[in-house]
Amino acid sequence: MKAEHKVCITIPQHLAKWLMYLESEGIETSALIRELLQRLYDVWVLGAREGEQAIETVSTMEPGETLEIKPSEKILEIIRKCEEAKVCDKDRNIYKRFAMWLQSHGINICSATDDHIKSFVSTYATLRKVKSNTANYMTWHLRRFLRFAHETVCGGGNK
Repeated sequence: MKAEHKVCITIPQHLAKWLMYLESEGIETSALIRELLQRLYDVWVLGAREGEQAIETVSTMEPGETLEIKPSEKILEIIRKCEEAKVCDKDRNIYKRFAMWLQSHGINICSATDDHIKSFVSTYATLRKVKSNTANYMTWHLRRFLRFAHETVCGGGNK
């Protein structure tokens, strides 16, 4: 695990009230804030790699507008083939979410490992308050998807 540092920040009262409300609803606000900051950091890193384009996109966004990261066409094609081969269940957004998570972390599908699946599912389960059985089911589906991708696209078995 990466080293963590405790940071105190001053935020507007309406945001503090909203965070307290989220906590009362059982949402772990520290995990939520960590994930949001990680996404902003990922966009910043991506922008640094792509000639600052991603940062320019974020800086020109209107208030309330959201930055949408979409899976690449290659990933969407792998998901479609996986579904056609009946290895992956149809209409499972989890494959797209995992692919977007990989992209946001700069990880190619052919380089993805079981550790990446575990990290994604852990983050997803924490933020979404997913039960352990559901997280295990998601892990199983993502392992099948990744194995399919490695065997059909990457030219090898599961890494």
